[in-house]
Formats: sequence, C-alpha cells, structure tokens
Amino acid sequence: MESNELKRLLEKFRRGACSPSEQKQLEDWYNDRVRNEGSTIAEDVIHQDLAEIYERLPHLAVDTRPIKVKKKPYISWAAAFVLLAASIFTAIYLHDGPKQVQMHPVAVEDLEPGSNKAILKLANDSIIALNNMAQGHLIWRNGVNVSKDEEGRVVYTYTAQQHTKPEIHTLYTPKGGQYQVVLADGTKVWLNAASSLQFPTAFDGTERLVELVGEGYFEVAPDQSKPFRIRTSTQVITVLGTRFNVSSYADEQTSTTTLITGSVRIQHRSTQESVLLKPGEQAIVHLNQAMDVVKVDPQAAIAWKNGLFRFEGADIKQAMRQYARWYDVEVAFEGAVPDVTLWGEVHRDNQASQTLEILGYFDVQYKIVNRAGVRKIIISK
Repeated sequence: MESNELKRLLEKFRRGACSPSEQKQLEDWYNDRVRNEGSTIAEDVIHQDLAEIYERLPHLAVDTRPIKVKKKPYISWAAAFVLLAASIFTAIYLHDGPKQVQMHPVAVEDLEPGSNKAILKLANDSIIALNNMAQGHLIWRNGVNVSKDEEGRVVYTYTAQQHTKPEIHTLYTPKGGQYQVVLADGTKVWLNAASSLQFPTAFDGTERLVELVGEGYFEVAPDQSKPFRIRTSTQVITVLGTRFNVSSYADEQTSTTTLITGSVRIQHRSTQESVLLKPGEQAIVHLNQAMDVVKVDPQAAIAWKNGLFRFEGADIKQAMRQYARWYDVEVAFEGAVPDVTLWGEVHRDNQASQTLEILGYFDVQYKIVNRAGVRKIIISK
C-alpha cells in the first residue's frame, strides 16, 4: 500500500469513517508487515504508543471492561493504531452493536493541557483505561486488591497467601497524561507524560525492583530489609526510604536523578560507576556514559509534579520537548532554531497559548496549527 493511501485510511479509521473493506485493508497491511519484517521495537515503546492511541480514540463509555491486546510483533505507530483500535472497536461492536462515531474538533488556535489519564496493563496482557474507571475496586487476584481511590490514584493492597506469586503490571501514561500509583509496600509514584512504570503486584523477595521509562517522582516507603531499586535504560537507583525524581526520556540527551530527602545510590548500568547522592544533588548520566553530580534546586526537578513548567537555563528544544509531551503535539522550527536560554515558570494547567506566552519574553514567536488532524506548534525567531 502506498504511504499516502495508508495515511488516508488511518485518518479515516481515526474518525470512525472507514468502511468494512477499508478496515480490512488496514488489517491486511498490518498482518503482511508482521509476516515480512518481524519486530524490532521494545515492548515499552509499543505500550506507550498504544496508550497515546487509546486516548485519541472516541470514548463511548459503553464498555469499561479490560481489553485484551494480543501479543503481535510491532512495526510502527500505524501498526499499533490498527491493532489497538481494532480491538476496541470490536469490543464496542459486540457490546452494543455498531455505532456512529462522533469526534470533537480541536480548536486550531489553542491546545488543552494534559490531565490524569493512563492505561494499566495486567499480567495477562489485558489493559484497563484508568480514566474511564469509577472510584472503587478494580481487580482482586492472588491476594492483591487493586482499587481506584477518591484522589483518582491506583492503589495496590497485598494480603499474603500461600502458593501465590506476585504478577507484573505496567502503568503507561500517554502524551498529555499523568497518573499516580500507590504500590503494595506503600511507595507512592507520580508518573509524568509519555512514561511507564513496571512493577510487581507485591514485593516478596529481598528487594523491591521497578522499571521506569520517562519521568517519575517517588516517595519510597522505608523498609530496611528490602532496598527499593529503580532500573532505567542507563542506571540503577537504590534507596531505603526517601523522596526523589528520575527523568529518563529516550529523546533527551541526559538522564537525571534529583534527590529531595534521604539518600540514594546511582549505579551506571554500563560502566558500573556509582555515586551516593545527598539532598539537593542531581546525578546526570550523559549519552557518552559519563556521570556527573551537581548541586541544584530540587524544586525545579519536581515542578511538573506540582503543576508547573519551570525552566532554569533550558534551551528552546529542551523546553519544547516538555510542551510536546504535555500537550500531545508536534513541534517544528521555521528557519534557524532560536539561540535562547529560558528562565521562569508557568502553570501546566493552562491552555498552550497561555503557557507559550513565556516565549515572548525571549523574543521567540510561535503559532499553533491543526492540519489534517496533526496538531503542531511552530516556533520562529
């Protein structure tokens, strides 16, 4: 299938305007790509893309049961779109029959801020759209109760049972999303946009190990007998009980760990170099594998968790990557990239036009466009 035709069909699919024959074309295309090319993309990337795609599909609120996504090799965002969307449309059709899909247009001149939304992937590969779920009990399995509390958080409670083994769950936030989870040991985690946290439903071994992609703020419950460890693509962070922020996005040049209280040890996964952080210090892991420790204002690192964009010497590309994740939008530059360093803070719960006003102080111009369903912020000098 030609790329232009594929793009046209995917856009129709997203609007709910595909005919049965066009939907079959998309599914045949995906299956053909799977057979001929196999999978080269990591599973965490698959599910982050699925989370984003799920949020863009129309929410008809007709079926909030977990949706099972079959394990298939992943080729691209387009393949993930077909795979997840087909599953959701099938669930809707079986529940209430075919429906006319209504999409709400996005205003060209502005973008809404992100909000609390995420999907939870269970051990059996089912997924739950958490923002669609009401407060109360979600799952009870193998001595683990999963619920959604009055603050909208996912809370895990474990009751020890014989002959049961903890399962692995993963929480994914899309672009334009954030979420909170309370793990079975009482550790609280805030996930920023376009992030994922993989964790066991209970910690029954000699350590408490989780895996992070993207950015998360942790308030670790103390347990001297079981160190808490966070594994990212570049480092392993070991703590006993403390508060800190970890940022490890694939599109950033560095990964950072910023300590608020307590102490943490950072070990580079490749070089095995390790450092012990004190409150107010930040460990920076560079792409060349070098690791530095610097003094910082820790509140700057957790500004996102407190509802702020805070820039302290950020270049324009760094700042716009934060905007792109929070507003679920593409960013492009017209002409040369402005050579400016940004300082200041602005609330994240504003529309994009309000948060982008900070650029005016640095003689940087912007415009928001929506062309063929692609939302974009264009930056110029």
